[in-house]
Amino acid sequence: AIEKLNEIKNQIQYNDTKENKRFLDLELLKETLHSIPREKHRQAFLDGFKVIFFESKIHSLAVCWKRMY
Repeated sequence: AIEKLNEIKNQIQYNDTKENKRFLDLELLKETLHSIPREKHRQAFLDGFKVIFFESKIHSLAVCWKRMY
């Protein structure tokens, strides 16, 4: 778990702003959150971030946002 999180941290740390915006994909997150009831957001984030530990390589957090809820 720590190794995976360090990999993502390093990826963000060494990317430029444009690459980080693409990596975070906040527009998809915003769209996804609008489709989920507010009281379910906490569980949705938990479900989404579990993906990090099952994917061999994370190129974008979009994979997390697509698995929310």
